[in-house]
Amino acid sequence: MILQTIRLRNFRNHDDLTCAFTAGVNAVVGANGSGKSSVIEAIMFLLFGEGYGSKATMLKAGEISGWVEGTVLFQDGKEARLKRELHASKVTLSYDGVDYVKAGDVKQLWDKLFQIDGNVFRNINVASQGEIPLLFSGDEAVRRAVFQKVFMVPNTNTIRNSVWNDYIKKAPSEYITLSDLEVQQKNKQAFDTALTIESTTRRLHALTTLTPDELATAQKEIFEAQRCINAQAQRKTLEETIVKTDKTIKTLKASIASCAADLAGAPELTLLSSLEKGCVTQKAQDEAQKATVAKLAALKRTLPNADDVTKANNAIATNTLLLNDLQSSVAIWSAELVTKESQRKKLSCVAGHKECPTCGSELHDVTPILKEIEAEAVVLKTNVAKTNVEIATTRRTIDADTRFLSSANTLQSQVVQLEALIHDVEPYDEAAHKNIEEAIVRLTGLTKQKTQLENDLKIAENNRANTIATLNGLPVFKSNTFSTAEDLIQWNNTIITSHNANVASDRQLRLEIQKATLIVEQIDRELKQSEANKQLNLKRKSYTDGLQKIYDVLHPSQFAAMLIKTYATTLEAKLTKYLSQFNFKYTVKVSDEFNMIVSNEEGDVLPKVSGGQAMVIGLSLRLALHDMFSQSLSMFCCDEPTQGLDTENQALLFELVENLKQSGIQQVIIIDHNTALSRVVDNCINL
Repeated sequence: MILQTIRLRNFRNHDDLTCAFTAGVNAVVGANGSGKSSVIEAIMFLLFGEGYGSKATMLKAGEISGWVEGTVLFQDGKEARLKRELHASKVTLSYDGVDYVKAGDVKQLWDKLFQIDGNVFRNINVASQGEIPLLFSGDEAVRRAVFQKVFMVPNTNTIRNSVWNDYIKKAPSEYITLSDLEVQQKNKQAFDTALTIESTTRRLHALTTLTPDELATAQKEIFEAQRCINAQAQRKTLEETIVKTDKTIKTLKASIASCAADLAGAPELTLLSSLEKGCVTQKAQDEAQKATVAKLAALKRTLPNADDVTKANNAIATNTLLLNDLQSSVAIWSAELVTKESQRKKLSCVAGHKECPTCGSELHDVTPILKEIEAEAVVLKTNVAKTNVEIATTRRTIDADTRFLSSANTLQSQVVQLEALIHDVEPYDEAAHKNIEEAIVRLTGLTKQKTQLENDLKIAENNRANTIATLNGLPVFKSNTFSTAEDLIQWNNTIITSHNANVASDRQLRLEIQKATLIVEQIDRELKQSEANKQLNLKRKSYTDGLQKIYDVLHPSQFAAMLIKTYATTLEAKLTKYLSQFNFKYTVKVSDEFNMIVSNEEGDVLPKVSGGQAMVIGLSLRLALHDMFSQSLSMFCCDEPTQGLDTENQALLFELVENLKQSGIQQVIIIDHNTALSRVVDNCINL
């Protein structure tokens, strides 16, 4: 992949800068403060949408918009044009004849073409200003920070804290177990309790109780004997009840005969009922006639006179004509308003213009015309509003007159209906009606009384029969063993009392056995749980020890050292390859303490390296890391590599630049202030 061009618009301190790059080694040369480093940041932003700061900081101060645009040539010969804006989240890509404008589509294709992310590019493909000399700093913390950056060691503090807070601190507490002495005591307690269960079981088997059938027989004998005792007292009471019932029956029969004699000389109830209904009908007709006459008189008093009705009809006709005229006026004025509004809109489009926006011809001032149209519109709106008020008033007047006429017609119709209901009726005789009602009440009372007496007689006779049946059904005590019912009851109660005592003892002994059994089972569960907890504690210890090891390994210094140690063999092989290309006669290794250990051919470690040696080693290290992590993007950027180098070491750097052309990397971009760099690169851009 070759970055061909890049254009910066309002990026950092650049107004509008275009850089053209080639394959091989490119240099961007300029004085300090000329914005050289901004070119590398712009490349990062173009390719991956990220810089050293936010978009707001990359946008030139005082500007509201900016962008970075560039072209990239891929190995298959296809060219891509990419543009990212600083003032908005907009990105566009043209590739293989297709334009991509959706950010998601652009990212998907761009990731597929590059196959690395911005983090790899920023840490591997770009050597920041002053970064290489820091690899040889005497401060281990400084060296560690640089190594962690170039090796892309992740920050393990978050996951390390998660291991501590979410796992180690939340690990289950140690499970409770029994000591050997406690186990011995529990076993002894279980043995003693088993002996108690055996002794209690023998006592239980020695108890004797009644069988269910024997108990039921004893209870039944007590019940029957008690019935006989109760029957002796009940017999006398029943005999007295029969005597009283006989007297009641005699009295009821005499009362029934008296009622029958009174009813024999009275008229029939059906005839009296028919006469009473006729009186009720006459009374209802008489009252209805009087109510109708009164209602008719009241309605006639409320009827309006004919003159008022005529005036209402004339008023409705007049107001209807007026309403039609007012509505026509409103319609005309509304149409004129629409016309005025259309004229105002058309003139407003050219108001304030000296020339026509469409054809460009000279225009006169239309402001007076606009004011005249607006004034006429105000008059029309006022007329419409006033007329609408008159329309509403007229409609209310018409509605009131219409309701008046409707009410008058309704009243007249009701008068006609009531007049049709009035006719001659027979007068109502109140005294005759009262005599009939009294005769009905007396006859009805006698009939009800006779019926009630007959019902009472039946009840009394039924009660007498039931009492005799009850008396005949009373039990009589008979026994060959016991002379009285009381003796039988006493004997059976003694047997049942003994049985109940033994049953209570049986229940108590079984409860004691159950409790003792539960104690033995509980001891067994505790012993088994203690043994299971011992196994769980062994697993818990293994779990927490493993978490602690993970926690220790994730310490930032240990994790970085372990990661670098993992890469060591591959890294040293690639590092040796690039050092040989630069004709470097020493061997370089990376130690666990983040040191670059440099040895001569005899294996002696150099106590110190020169600035030039540091530059060779640092540059080779970055190229080796590029081989390991970023082969899919054959580009390498270096910012101010000559910073801090003397003349001799600058000359050595220029030799390294010559050798970079054979490194296998397709494109190298060097940012520096030294103009002499232009003599050893393939392409130089001066700022």
